[in-house]
This record gives sequence, C-alpha cells and structure tokens, in this order.
Amino acid sequence: MLTRELLSKGLSMRIRHLLSSHFSQLAGFVVWAGVTMLAAPLSAEPTSLSQETFLRAKQVTVGILEDNQDQRTPEKPGKIVVRGTGFHLRDGYVITARHAAEKHDPSTGAIIQKHVRILTSDLNELPADLVGDSAFMDVVIYRIAEQHRSKLLAGTVFAAGDATPGMEVFTVGFPLGWGPTMAFGRLGNTNTFLQTVETRLIQADLSACNGNSGGGLFNTQGEIVGIMHAIIQTEKDETQDHCSRMTFAIPGILAERIVN
Repeated sequence: MLTRELLSKGLSMRIRHLLSSHFSQLAGFVVWAGVTMLAAPLSAEPTSLSQETFLRAKQVTVGILEDNQDQRTPEKPGKIVVRGTGFHLRDGYVITARHAAEKHDPSTGAIIQKHVRILTSDLNELPADLVGDSAFMDVVIYRIAEQHRSKLLAGTVFAAGDATPGMEVFTVGFPLGWGPTMAFGRLGNTNTFLQTVETRLIQADLSACNGNSGGGLFNTQGEIVGIMHAIIQTEKDETQDHCSRMTFAIPGILAERIVN
C-alpha cells in the first residue's frame, strides 16, 4: 500500500490509497446481505436520493478481487478476497483506480494486471481483461467478455457537468474488504491536489476506508462525479482501521476523457 508522509501546520498526516488491508474471506459463507452503512458517523441521507437511485448505484458497483489462488493446490478454488472497488459503466466496461489493479513484481515493482476478477453485488464472480489505463489519472479500464455480461445488473454514466462545492454525494464500495456499503457526504474543495497523482482532485467530507479505491462517487441522480482515490489520516485516525472522512477522488469529468 502506498503511504506518503505530509506535514501541515505541524500535524503529522498520512495519505493513503484506499486498498483493502483487512480482506473479507467469503468462502463458505455470505457476508453481504443488502447494503449496510459504514460504522463511522455519517452525514444524513440526502432527501433527494430515491430508492431507485440507491439500488442502481449498488448494482453498478463491483469488487476488485485479489489473486488469492494457492499455487500449491491449484485444483482448489481460492478464497474470495476483495481488494478494491470499481463500477460498471456500460457494455461490459469496468472502471477502477489503477493502483487498485496493480500487483507487486519483485523484479520490476508495481505492474498493472492484464486480467482481474470482479465480484458483483449479487456475488457473481466474473473475469475481466485490461483495455487501457492512465498512470497520470490513476484510472484503469477492464472489459468483461460478452458471454458474461448478462450477469451485470446495471450500468451508469458520468455526470455532464463538473462537480461543485457543497454538492451532495455518496459512494458505494468495499471498505476493509466488506460490502457493498454506502456512505454519504458533501463536496468541499473541487480543485485540490495530492502528490499521489498528477491531476487535480475533488475533496469530499465522506467516510471511506481501505478497500474503497476505485469506487464511484455519485451525485444524487446516480451519475459518476468522481472515482475514489485516497484519504488523508491524522495520527489519531491511524487507530481507526485506516478510515477517514477526508476523502479525495479523481474528477469524473476528467476520467471520462480517458474512458472515451
């Protein structure tokens, strides 16, 4: 997991990519039963969020699975371990954060995986192949083969306009490997920067943890306004399972250019 130190006004902070460090082990039992709320204090549910929007956001959200096959017993299925989050856009295209799909290679360092497995909200496990990526934007695109696309429950779209401060937003993801869970908040700064990526970011007051990386940041119409990227933690936050309300996302209006 990428961790970088930041000093601001004498306060020690950490910037964390939102990779799951406490993976759920789903083999043998089901941990998902509808969408649950995060344990951290959350903003009140937006009154303008309809049940239809809520359900659709859940359906487009997918988990990015860790390659957990034991090479000593390849004939046995590996445990299902959720590494990060993504979302289905359309026609089998799945979008997530690039760092959520990286794998460490001892000789070359971090490399992007050409093939990943995803987990749908109704627990279907599907293979997906690399289409393209942008290290500059921390975005990667995979595509699910046509014969498996019928198991994708829904798609979504990027919001037509740019995000604005004060906008109500929510995310659905797999914090700490569990989920899908939903968190609500509002946008703060829509033109800020971190040293983790070479593009501007939008900042939200919204609870997120390791495992939320790559998930959609939705407006109240269920459109994508951002892709979950990182959180900032104080030393106090370090004791709270790598969760924070100071959340950063890749702007959807910029990510859409990469996708298109």
